[in-house]
Order: sequence, then C-alpha cells, then structure tokens
Amino acid sequence: MIEGRLTDLDGPRLVILIHGYQNSETAAMRSYDRFRGVLRTALWIDSEEELGTFWEFHWPGDHPNKVISIATFAARIGDARQSGQLLAEFLGGRSPEQEVILIAHSLGCRVALDAERSIRRLGPRYHGATIRGLFLMAAAVPETLCDPGRQFDRPVPGSLDYAFYSHRDTVLAKTFPLGSQMYGEGRDAVGSDGDPQSRWERRDETGTGLRHKDYWGSYPVAAQIGGYLGYAGDRPLPDRRDPADWAEQAQENRLERRALPDRACGSGRLRLDRPSAQETR
Repeated sequence: MIEGRLTDLDGPRLVILIHGYQNSETAAMRSYDRFRGVLRTALWIDSEEELGTFWEFHWPGDHPNKVISIATFAARIGDARQSGQLLAEFLGGRSPEQEVILIAHSLGCRVALDAERSIRRLGPRYHGATIRGLFLMAAAVPETLCDPGRQFDRPVPGSLDYAFYSHRDTVLAKTFPLGSQMYGEGRDAVGSDGDPQSRWERRDETGTGLRHKDYWGSYPVAAQIGGYLGYAGDRPLPDRRDPADWAEQAQENRLERRALPDRACGSGRLRLDRPSAQETR
C-alpha cells in the first residue's frame, strides 16, 4: 500500500527507510522520524529532502502480540524475504533514470538484500529504478549468506553496499542466533562483526558500540550516511556518549540544491500488509 502523493515518487532520488523485526507501524514511524531529525542536525541542513525524497517502507515484521512475535522470529524471516521480493517488483516499475537509496535496520536488512537479489536474478530483464546505495544498520542477516556463492554475495550492478555493526549489540549476539538456527541458517550476524569483509564497499564499527535500537538515533551514523550520499555537512556532531567518535569527512561535494516540495507531501509511506491465508498457500 502506498500513502502520499504518487507524484512525489517521481523525484530523481528516492531514499527508502526499512524498519526491522518486532516493529509495529507506529513504532517504525517513530524510528523514521528520529532518523530524519538526527540527519538534519548532523548535516546542519533545513530538510532531509536535500538528499532525496524520503519514503517509509512498512512490512509485517511483527505479530500484534509481542510475546508471540518474539517467539516466532523464524517465521518473520520468511516475511522479510517475501517483502524484499515485493519491494523489487515495486522498484521494477520505476524509471531506470531514478536513483534509489535503501537504508535498513535489523531484519529489514534482509528485506533490502532480498530486493537486491531479486533484481540481480532478473539481469537484463530488469528495467526499473537504479539502486545506488544500500546501508545496513545492525543487520540481522547470517554472515554465511553473504559469502561467495551464496544468495547475498554481491550488490546489484552500480550499487555500493555499506554495513554498520557493533560488538555491543546483545540482540544480535544472544537472540538472533536462536531464531536463525530455528530457520536453519547461521548463528553469526553481519551486524555483530561486519563480516564478510570482502562483501561490503565499506564496513563501519560504531565507535564504542551501539545497542541494537540505537542506530536510528545515532548522529555519527547519520552523518556518515549523509557523507556517502554526497553531502559532507558543515559541522557534524559527535555522539554524546563518545565525543571522539566523529564521522569521517567525505569528499567536498554537495548535491545541487533544488526547490523543496511541500513538507506535508515530501515524504510518504510504502506499506506491505500481511498476506491473507489464501495468498500464502
């Protein structure tokens, strides 16, 4: 389901935010709003729309009952895979002249990687939008699936994929291995160690280490993403918990300024509703 003006989807660059596991739509919206806020502050810009048109992607990554949701993590992996395929279908209907940036967190990284995989498998039959960057934050994705010869072993042509990770992430260290093994996959998550190193254009350990829920509100992470998108910023702020953890300065180029859309219509939401029982058969 798409909410917002459809004409907003025709901008030269779409920045799509993808939430993780155990996130209701309301919780995901709070995380997205928080990220856009720290992005503005970290880069000292009036609107995040200077980086592109922001859209929120909502997928069924939780169960209404929190206890059931936590206990059925393995089932959510299948939802993430299907959501990634649907995201690829959506992007396939866009213009190849349009640039897409995917910013994902936790199990939402699986959604983004599955979208990449679906596009790669189409090869020359894919005529949709061009993915230029993929930013994984605390990726709840087994490292083994990113090894050479596995399903997530490379980006789509033209994309630069980045991985932010933290040794302090207890969710990935303790909870993730249980659910991943139940699904028959590896124990070690990309978001714990940033491995395999050869898979990513760049991998960044988050200073003293972020907890699993800290990424959307991290100034250093936001500043680095802004830098990678071509906006070096003026005076990026350090993480208050670690003043030494500054974002590295990117090349001194900025996106050309353009007329900004009305703030009420400058972003939107892409939501995937849970499939019906008949659809999942």
